[in-house]
Amino acid sequence: LAPLAFCSAQSEGDAERYRALGASSISPGNLKFDVPPLPFSADEFTSLRTQIGARPVLVAASTHPGEESQVIEAARAIAPDIPDLLTILVPRHPQRGEEIASLLREIGIPPLRRSLGAEPEKSVPFYIADTLGELGLFYRLGTLALIGGSLVEHGGHNPIEAIKCGCPCISGPHIDNFKDVFADLVTEEGTKLFAPGETLADGLRHLLDDPDARSVLHAKASKALAQHEGALERTIAALAPLLKPGGR
Repeated sequence: LAPLAFCSAQSEGDAERYRALGASSISPGNLKFDVPPLPFSADEFTSLRTQIGARPVLVAASTHPGEESQVIEAARAIAPDIPDLLTILVPRHPQRGEEIASLLREIGIPPLRRSLGAEPEKSVPFYIADTLGELGLFYRLGTLALIGGSLVEHGGHNPIEAIKCGCPCISGPHIDNFKDVFADLVTEEGTKLFAPGETLADGLRHLLDDPDARSVLHAKASKALAQHEGALERTIAALAPLLKPGGR
């Protein structure tokens, strides 16, 4: 890679590997840290906030097959302690809405699917958000977010989005896709990864029942993210000379 005029790496570990391949001009930094909060509809937020009221909200975000059943089981296990909990299931692929609805029917719970126009109901503990482009909305409604793709061996998803929308987040153990991001968050105690043998219900119960713990978790997560911001400016600054007439 020695002939390259410029190389950008997400982390210092990646930068070292590029250097081992001959790259010399490297700008480390993950652009995901500089992405603005996910967009949302203010009108939809107001409408859903009114319907949900003061209920605590668990957002199971970007879930994959095998995860919804775990979340449903955990939410039902903590229902005696948090009877008004609303769990919003947001599948990574919205076309799986009917598959998730079947899981709820099997245990006698009416499936409320957003794609079919259903709204949260006070007497129903689950809501299926099988739509596209609304994760920013649900994060802002969330009391706590569980980042999907991590309870099964999928590699996890981006926790930065939840944190930037003001929602504290936790994850399962399978986070290889974002291991550097999670490593910093764990070091700063800005998130929690469920350890082997620890039940999902116990971890959720503690945080959903303790607003101070959630507040501290999110504050530390925000601090961890702030330490990595600026990659966009550094990347633009490094590219600018190359884009000028006569640039290398």
